[in-house]
Amino acid sequence: MKKFALFAASVSVVLALIGCDHSTNTQPVPIESGISITAPSQDSYVQGSVEIAATVKDVGERYVDFYVDGRLITRSSTAPWTCTWNTSGLAANSSHTLTAIAITDVNTYTTSAPVVVKIR
Repeated sequence: MKKFALFAASVSVVLALIGCDHSTNTQPVPIESGISITAPSQDSYVQGSVEIAATVKDVGERYVDFYVDGRLITRSSTAPWTCTWNTSGLAANSSHTLTAIAITDVNTYTTSAPVVVKIR
């Protein structure tokens, strides 16, 4: 029994040292950015149905969430990582911030740098 207790304690120490949370907390953990929005480009003018595209470094991504002004617009579960944003009804010359978040298989996430676009 002492060997098992020592083994369990050792595993807990190793998990703590490498940053693994073995508790029941299932919230994703942030990692260094490995995602970027590739379209549309920063400061571009857009209108109508706009394709938003992202590339993700191979970090074992499970899905990519796309956001406009901090509001989730869709979740993409397969590559290529794209979605369509309908801009109809938005005021001309209004600015909007696009971001993408990749959630990985090991429950970590990486967030893109924001891309600001204007409505034509």
